Amino acid sequence: MTNIVLASGSASRRALMRGAGVICESVNPNVDEDSAKASMRKEGVSIADQAMALAEMKALKISRQRPGLIIGGDQMLALEGEALDKPKDMVEARSHLRRLSGRPHTLETAIIVAENGQPVWRHLARPKLS
Repeated sequence: MTNIVLASGSASRRALMRGAGVICESVNPNVDEDSAKASMRKEGVSIADQAMALAEMKALKISRQRPGLIIGGDQMLALEGEALDKPKDMVEARSHLRRLSGRPHTLETAIIVAENGQPVWRHLARPKLS
């Protein structure tokens, strides 16, 4: 049986895997997402491509250390071409909700599966929200 590892420390992602019936271990990849996002934004990388790059960074970091299939994922909220990062506090959360209210936005949702330090499958879903 192939070992499956979720490259995430997120409790909600672990619950998602459990809910899908996928038995896997969860390992936090400890990727510096803030630095990576800042660098990509400076280079003008699209929000969807930022999500995909972060998912790949997570999957590959663990895949280089462990055997099996490694699943990395990331989500970024896009509003009118701007990425809204996770709010740092309740004040910022309220501000985000006010900005999002009544406006269409997209949840750029990237998933990468890696094996032996190489991506073997990738998917980007782009649900539209309002």
